[in-house]
Amino acid sequence: MREEMEHNQEFLNDIESLRPLYRAEVIEMVEANIDLLLPTYDEWRNALKSVGDELGVDTQSANEIPYGLEKVTYSSVQSGFSEEDSANPMIIGLAGPGAAGKGAFSDQLGFPKVINTTTRPKRSYETDGVQYHFVSDEKYHALSGNGSFLVASEKPGRGLYGIQKGDLQDALEAGKAIVEESPLALAKLSKAAQEIDPRYRFTLTYVLPPSPVLPHLAARLANRCLDAKEDFHSQITSTTDKRQTDEFRTLVQVVRSGVSVLILVNDKVERIAGLPIWSK
Repeated sequence: MREEMEHNQEFLNDIESLRPLYRAEVIEMVEANIDLLLPTYDEWRNALKSVGDELGVDTQSANEIPYGLEKVTYSSVQSGFSEEDSANPMIIGLAGPGAAGKGAFSDQLGFPKVINTTTRPKRSYETDGVQYHFVSDEKYHALSGNGSFLVASEKPGRGLYGIQKGDLQDALEAGKAIVEESPLALAKLSKAAQEIDPRYRFTLTYVLPPSPVLPHLAARLANRCLDAKEDFHSQITSTTDKRQTDEFRTLVQVVRSGVSVLILVNDKVERIAGLPIWSK
């Protein structure tokens, strides 16, 4: 019982540390849902440690792991680019947990976006053809049947997703493009893109919030739900659950497969979007 109380207090302390960064309503919403968040609290800390161990990051201090991952992966990706590569088309595969700030990062970069196709319902703040091509199940299966998708996947409880070859090629007309998907789908896309054109440079960019990761994710999600008038309870279960930590752990598998992976800490979107690597 004492250990459980200390554990709960640790999480509450993490939430309290975010108070200067978020409005009071956000912190109150997160605190009111602590029972839903606690099971994933340890999941995220364990997942960060396992990925850090794989990539040779010092994992003794949990708060330092995200920046350690950024430092190690950025060095690896940067050393893999040569001056000759700068003339080749660049594909940025974007992944990360919900509410990590992927959309803001993508907007700040300003690269053309590959519009994914999905059967999931359109959210109130989304526009067809901007965030996604929203299609029916019937239309999706027709596209799949005629070979339109480079990669296709099903996300249990969230619908069918796919990246169409034509959408990738359209976005790459400017020389750089960004596409958002899961790490495993992006790893498949990397290989499919290489088959289309071996010159394509591909970097799987995974965006994390700073530590403490789960409290930051919950606060950013609460902020979004308050602004969009969406139900925070349902968003927690679909955005910060164990599925997200399992997806994060797949980065180990992706790195082992030889795909270039960059993990960024979205402490300030202008910082990560302004890294020199994007101008190479």
